[in-house]
Amino acid sequence: MMITALAIASILTLAFFIGLAIARRAKKRWARVTIRVGAVIFTILLFGIIPGLFEADLMTIELAGRYLFYLMIGAALLYKFFLVRFIPLPEKDTET
Repeated sequence: MMITALAIASILTLAFFIGLAIARRAKKRWARVTIRVGAVIFTILLFGIIPGLFEADLMTIELAGRYLFYLMIGAALLYKFFLVRFIPLPEKDTET
């Protein structure tokens, strides 16, 4: 039960932060906003699909929600401190 919940929470966390990393590379502001909103909607959608694929019971899904909360906090710290250095912001055109 714990391994399944951790797998569900890990998949959802990775999907969310991969979306944020892709949005960071976008050059236009509206594209960044659209990709970030899409990452949130995709994560919520996966939270409904992934437990069904794993055939998880309600206790496992509840535990996955708890794990997701803590994984999101930890992943946000890692994203802020480490990945921002490796995913540079796009160059801005100054010829306008």
